[in-house]
Amino acid sequence: MIALDQFFAAAQPGRITIASAPEGHDAFVLGGLVARGTVPLLLHIGTDDARMARLAAALAFYHPGLEVLTFPAWDCLPYDRVSPSP
Repeated sequence: MIALDQFFAAAQPGRITIASAPEGHDAFVLGGLVARGTVPLLLHIGTDDARMARLAAALAFYHPGLEVLTFPAWDCLPYDRVSPSP
């Protein structure tokens, strides 16, 4: 935990790339950056709706005070549950 606290303290505002973080731990780190004020706003683009839901649930678990907004895939109409066929 000490190394993670040092990471949060050393992180500079701007573009930060986090790669190869295990699922679940990425939400802890990303939420920590926002909760500590290192980044004022976070945009995460997931691979699919299931991944988006898992990340939102993990963020709510680790950082319940953060506001999380989720948006459907761009290729779907509002209230439509089926993606267009290729």
